[in-house]
Amino acid sequence: MGPGEAASLVLADVRPLSGRSQRPTRHESPGDARGARVPPLRAGRPDLPRGRVLVRLQPVGRQRRDDPSQRADRRPRRGGHRRRRVDLGLRQHLLALARGRGHSRRLPREDRHRRPGAHHLPRGRPLRRHDRRGRDGGIDGSRLETGGRRRDRGGDSGEAHRPEKDPLAVHNRRVLRRLTVRNLAIVEDIGLELGPGLTVISGETGAGKSILVDALALLAGGRGSVDLVRRGSERLVVAGEFDCDRTVRDVLEDAGLPCSETLLVRRELSPDGRGRVFVDDQPAAVRTLTRLGDRLVSIQGQSSERDLVDADAPLDLLDEFAGASTERGNVADAARAWSAARDALVQLEASRRDRSARLETIEFQIREIEAAAPDEKEAEELSIERERLLHADRIRLAGETALAALSEGEASAADRLGEASRAFADLAAIDPRETARVDEIEDVKRRVSDLAAAARDVAAGIESDPDRLTAIESHLEKLSRVRRKYGPTLADVRGLLEKLTAERNDLANIEDALDRRQREESGTKDAYRTAALALSAKRLEAAPRFSAAVAKELGGLALEKARFRVTVTSMDGDAPRRSGLETAALLFQPNPGEPEMPLDRVASGGELSRLQLAVQSVAAARGGRRRTLVFDEVDSGIGGRTAESVGKKLRALARGGQVLCVTHVPQIAALADRHFLAEKKERKGRTIAAVRLLEGRERVDEIARMLAGEKVPDTALRHARELLAQAGNA
Repeated sequence: MGPGEAASLVLADVRPLSGRSQRPTRHESPGDARGARVPPLRAGRPDLPRGRVLVRLQPVGRQRRDDPSQRADRRPRRGGHRRRRVDLGLRQHLLALARGRGHSRRLPREDRHRRPGAHHLPRGRPLRRHDRRGRDGGIDGSRLETGGRRRDRGGDSGEAHRPEKDPLAVHNRRVLRRLTVRNLAIVEDIGLELGPGLTVISGETGAGKSILVDALALLAGGRGSVDLVRRGSERLVVAGEFDCDRTVRDVLEDAGLPCSETLLVRRELSPDGRGRVFVDDQPAAVRTLTRLGDRLVSIQGQSSERDLVDADAPLDLLDEFAGASTERGNVADAARAWSAARDALVQLEASRRDRSARLETIEFQIREIEAAAPDEKEAEELSIERERLLHADRIRLAGETALAALSEGEASAADRLGEASRAFADLAAIDPRETARVDEIEDVKRRVSDLAAAARDVAAGIESDPDRLTAIESHLEKLSRVRRKYGPTLADVRGLLEKLTAERNDLANIEDALDRRQREESGTKDAYRTAALALSAKRLEAAPRFSAAVAKELGGLALEKARFRVTVTSMDGDAPRRSGLETAALLFQPNPGEPEMPLDRVASGGELSRLQLAVQSVAAARGGRRRTLVFDEVDSGIGGRTAESVGKKLRALARGGQVLCVTHVPQIAALADRHFLAEKKERKGRTIAAVRLLEGRERVDEIARMLAGEKVPDTALRHARELLAQAGNA
């Protein structure tokens, strides 16, 4: 396409396809009759037509539409496609993506290999993206290829449909992209491709829906039990691929683990109770996984991993609602500074109590290190000199032997070269062309002469010196001793010497040092209290508003008579606490006339899930932190308008984030961006759970089953289609 030429951009509607029958869509460009294969749109984009997208950049006016070459490129497609113009915003987005820019957002990982400015895939060589795999049961994802067919890998993963990533999907920074589960209860091998938006899992009771919630709980650092390991298997494996942001990277850096835009987390559990955790294929501790899980996944329902009953959760939620992230960070920084200053003061005060003994120890260590004079370069030179002195006779003999062979012995190399030089001189007198040979031999004679001089120096420059050898060995022994005692390297020894010298100076002037440390501790304490009081003011102002906002949300969740309140209790500021000067509690009264009590004592699983939905909805409206939210019993005991209200809140909460929901309610399932079905199968006499993505008629049938039961009348099918149409998922 030449400069200044206009481009038309056409979006082709394609009927929804499902399962393995999906056909790849051609990505065509002018003059490229073959085209290249591109992945379909990711499910869950309500602003785009469902199905696959054909993006074509076509120069306007360059070729006639009835051009035979154009007709040859456009082979008839089964079913026929209706084309329609894209709205301006989407057109700009697609055009920018095709040129390799993707608006202001960064392209997903699999699209970054595209050449800037190119509007079609390169011809002649297919581009491939292989999924990252972990050791010993990591993520065995599908293999996506352009210009080729897609293969599913790993056990029964074919039961779970894995759509390719949508390059136009919004790139959320904390989204679970892929979940792999092996040998967990009745699950043999399941792999799910996920993404932003609302995802629901439905199925008959006992089909394995909640097993996926158990898998996510394990992935978030929950307690593992050998009862979860599938009978007869070597180990249970749960793996997840997340997008991550700064808060996740902070945890990784604290744990000394590598960090990147994509985070691979894997947990394994053996039948004997032994477990292993891997983060980006690096071994990690369970406590690190727990800290990561707190930032990646929030599970509510039957699982014991309940954010609302966690000790620190109320303050976190209140601070999010109050918009106090900056103040919370300032308090954490001030608490760290005060803690470090206080520890230094305590250490110095302890040193003063046994000052004389400590000084004596330090003086001895300094003298011992200084006597050895640790220096890597000197130690290396002394080691070489020691070897030469130990083998002085061998070195002298080698030099004399080389000297004799080169110039001073009978039939030496110098003598033979002299004979050869004279012979070639006679030959050159006959044939002048051989004169160059004489010059070459003379060059060799000069090099042999230099080597002979070097051999003479070697033989004459070495002699036994027992006293020098003893002195060197004594010094090397000192270096070895201080390296073992204070090392492991001489550089470490020198660093310790500097610290000991500074401590000796402090002890020699203990009173001055104590005064300085006390001033530092007092200053950091005052800074902490100032930051903490600013945070306290925001909390106290926000607490009643937060309580009222959550109570208002509960009205549409079949909890209109329930009461919810946040209480904030002040604490003394005698110790640095990163969370500030308060503790908070969430009190809940599910029914009138009952006392307000903490959530873990009164709330059932369904009530707690709906309360979490209300709290998260309020926090999201205030820009709270985004994690993958998982709801297991949020639809317990509800139906009709309440179920529809819960579904709409879930869908709103999923905008810009990710919500996974196990549901039995058709109104919620119809509102989802993607719908998975969990079902039990029998294989070789054993029951296994399978999960697959529902699309088109299969989704209508499942929602109709949820409405009517096993026998599905036509009225249930019509109602299911109406629910999907009302949700914009028809």
